[in-house]
Amino acid sequence: MDEMKDNRPLTFKISCWWGIGFSSVFMLYGAVTLVLGFLDRKYDDMATPLLFLVLGAVLLFIAYAYRSLKSWGWYGQIAVNGLIIVLALIGFNHYANLVLLVLAAAATGLMFSGPTKEYLFGGR
Repeated sequence: MDEMKDNRPLTFKISCWWGIGFSSVFMLYGAVTLVLGFLDRKYDDMATPLLFLVLGAVLLFIAYAYRSLKSWGWYGQIAVNGLIIVLALIGFNHYANLVLLVLAAAATGLMFSGPTKEYLFGGR
């Protein structure tokens, strides 16, 4: 069996999966809330689940661009992680925000690491 050799650095892989996972949670929450709203026949607040679905799709698009080695995907991921950090600092009284803060800060640190930047940008 011929296995493909994966030469992507581990720092890139982890930060890439963080972006994909975070955006997937948004999409999953929006989809489940939308389906449950239809099943419960609560049609008055369908805007919030749709907003989560659209936001998750945009975040997934940015994460996929980062995975596809687009430079704007890297900048988008930095902006998304920065926004997560700022919003987690604002709502710091909940422990879940502390977890998001640590994960987003770790992913940002991995994105700024030498192997990731060398892999993405080369000698630029």
